[in-house]
Amino acid sequence: MKKSDISFEIFGKRNLISLGLVSFLKDNYKEYEVVFNDEFMIVNKNNIVILYSEINEQDIVSLCERCENVLLIINNYSPDSVKYLIKNGVKAIVHCETSLSVIKEAIEALLSGKKYICSRVSSSLLDDLFKIKEKSLVEENKKLSKRELEVFELVINGKTNREVADILKISTRTVEKHRDNIRNKLEVKTSMELANYKYLAPGLSSGLKN
Repeated sequence: MKKSDISFEIFGKRNLISLGLVSFLKDNYKEYEVVFNDEFMIVNKNNIVILYSEINEQDIVSLCERCENVLLIINNYSPDSVKYLIKNGVKAIVHCETSLSVIKEAIEALLSGKKYICSRVSSSLLDDLFKIKEKSLVEENKKLSKRELEVFELVINGKTNREVADILKISTRTVEKHRDNIRNKLEVKTSMELANYKYLAPGLSSGLKN
């Protein structure tokens, strides 16, 4: 595909932001045509389509069905919306408060046939993922008995079987049985995996504090 066969199509209101974006594109990509498109009519499916204002998700998906290279500049989209849009064809996403250099990185990725998500958006997705993981782990925690919770709390804070036994005034063999039960209920295989729960879900042992 020749550069002359590709244009930048911008969807959004004509304002200072869009004018600045047009100026940036014309300065940095002189070999490409830059056009506004108010009617969601894709001239060429290989064009780079840039959406910079809040647009209905279904309209974005509809655009993705007609164009292979959609760059979404977002503001208030939720992590679930971002994941939905990525799944349905959006190739690049950057936050509206990002720098022009990041937008350029996204454009270069699209021109190279790659996908791109800026660090701010990817961080938001990771935060959401860990919140889901923590919620899942807390739900798993409800399966543990009161004594298992006590053992679990001590284990994830680095206590040995002997130390747990001394603190709870039970035998080390009983501690080992509780640890086996905990691993089975939480579906972990090793003590290392069990210890990692402390970092994946800081509120996991909240049942002890109720």
